[in-house]
Amino acid sequence: MPVSRPPGIPLWTIHWRRHTHVAKLSVVVPCYNVEPYLEAALESIARQSFDDLEVIVVDDGSSDGSSIIAKGYATRDPRFRLVHQQSQGPGPARNTGVGLATGEYLAFLDGDDLLAPHAYELLVGSLDKTGSDLACGGVLRFNSARIWASPAHSEIFETTVPGTHASRYPVLLQDRTPWNKVFRRAFWDSAGLEFPPGLYEDAPPMVRAHVLAKSVDVFRDIVYYWRLRGEGELSTTQRTSEVSNIEDRMTSLRTISGFLAARAPALKPSYDRFALDIDIPILANGIEVATDDERQRITELAASYLRTVDESVYPRLLAIRRRS
Repeated sequence: MPVSRPPGIPLWTIHWRRHTHVAKLSVVVPCYNVEPYLEAALESIARQSFDDLEVIVVDDGSSDGSSIIAKGYATRDPRFRLVHQQSQGPGPARNTGVGLATGEYLAFLDGDDLLAPHAYELLVGSLDKTGSDLACGGVLRFNSARIWASPAHSEIFETTVPGTHASRYPVLLQDRTPWNKVFRRAFWDSAGLEFPPGLYEDAPPMVRAHVLAKSVDVFRDIVYYWRLRGEGELSTTQRTSEVSNIEDRMTSLRTISGFLAARAPALKPSYDRFALDIDIPILANGIEVATDDERQRITELAASYLRTVDESVYPRLLAIRRRS
């Protein structure tokens, strides 16, 4: 099979061994300056109980030793491939990997995180059995000292629900991360899924996927370990009070809001309640440390979104908070 590649990616930037076997699952790993973590991340793929896979590591312009680590895997293990590109951010890096993927199924792993050993066996096996368009599972957070429940995922994955949908299980609209999932590639393409540039690039295509999927398999089993970096090495999305960070968060929120209003208006109130509970309070935290000009900009961003929220959402939100 000839190697397909996105336009603008010269062939010499791609390192892999040619082989005739087409893997069932393609795993895309974007990485940027994650040298301390990348070997453990790639090893968590290499040791998966499900091994019919290819791994496409997209080095997004790293200036550390990330590329050396990834090239070592590509040299030793024919399932691994390495692609270099100029730094464009995690969304475009994932898109590059998707363009090169050949598997029936598609998954993602960030270069500083880890997979549970049986993650892909569980999720791929479920899709084979149910015919759903995607399968997703539980997430734990971790750092060098401990492991704990991921607040962003706990409610979503309280129980196992095969063959469901956001219209019947609205909490799925909160499931905005790509790496705790396996997608049917044909669905990914037919739904026109891709990652935009900027921060919070995960949320718009993931909400779109949950809405457009015919069915989704949900598992309470832990499939992914999401790293929280230390204070001296915060990831960009951990700097939630920075105005540029808030700008990207609200761009993502408006994109999702517009999509739901156009394609699934009955689901928009459910998503708005989630956004008002999670995203808007983060803006309030940003205001506390902002300059006067920054406060004005943050206020404008919040107002532009709040104008799209139906008034019926607010009483229910307040009732939920009174009970909590």
